[in-house]
Amino acid sequence: MPDVLIDARIFGNGVNFSGRSNKVELSIEAEEFDATVFEPDNPADAGWRARRGTVLDSKAAFSGFWTAGDPSKVDNALWSQLGTVNAWSFVRGKGAPGDICWFTQALTAKYQVFGDYGKPAPFDGAISGSWPLIRGTVAHPHTTARSANGAGVDVPFTGAVPAGQYLYAALQVVSVAGTATPTLSVVVESDSVAGFTAPVQRLAFAPATGIGAQVARVAGPFTDTHFRVRWTVAGTSPSFLFCGALGVAPA
Repeated sequence: MPDVLIDARIFGNGVNFSGRSNKVELSIEAEEFDATVFEPDNPADAGWRARRGTVLDSKAAFSGFWTAGDPSKVDNALWSQLGTVNAWSFVRGKGAPGDICWFTQALTAKYQVFGDYGKPAPFDGAISGSWPLIRGTVAHPHTTARSANGAGVDVPFTGAVPAGQYLYAALQVVSVAGTATPTLSVVVESDSVAGFTAPVQRLAFAPATGIGAQVARVAGPFTDTHFRVRWTVAGTSPSFLFCGALGVAPA
C-alpha cells in the first residue's frame, strides 16, 4: 500500500513551519555526465549512451498558509532568512525518536506570498542545498521540553562509522524560555553497548541561547554502533524544545 503523507515536520533555523504547511517536496539529484566512448570495455555496450553522476544537489519546496507577527511566524522567518544559508531538517512522521529525518544546510532561495481574493493567504518557500543532504534518524523529539540535564534514547546504527565516512548531527532549537540567559548545550555520545556504560563524546554543538539551528560532523572511523544526544541546561527556570537528528554518510 502507498504511504499516505499525513505527518511531516519542517524545521528551518529553529522555526517550526509544520503547523502552517500542507505540502513539502524534497529532492536530490546527480548532475549527468555523458561518458560515451568509441570503444567501450564491453563490446556489447557499443552504440549505447554511458552516463556518470557527478555533482550532487538537493532542493526543497514547501507551502501552506501565511502568518506574520513574531520571529516564529512564516513571514518573519522566511523574510529574514531569504538569501542566507541556514540549517534545515525534514521529518517523515511526528518527529518522534526513530523517525526518518533528512537534514542539511541550505540557501533560502524563494519566498512567495498572497493569492486569490476571499481565500486563506498562501505562501511558498524554496531552499537550495549548500551542504550534504543527510538521511538520518530523529534522536530527540521537539515536543518534549527539557528543563534539567539529561540524555536521549539510544539510536542504534546498523554498522560502525567507517573510514571515509562521517557522523552527522543536526540540532533545531524551536523554543527557549527562562531568565538569566537560559543556555542549552548539546553533545553527541557513542558507545559499544545500548546501556552507555562508557560513553564517548563525539561532537558538540555551540551553546544555544535562542531559537536557531546547527549542523555538525566528525570523521570516522570508530567502531561504536550506539549513539545518543546529551544536554545540559543553565539559567533561571530554563526550558527548551529542540529536535536532534543523527546520520552517517560520506563527506
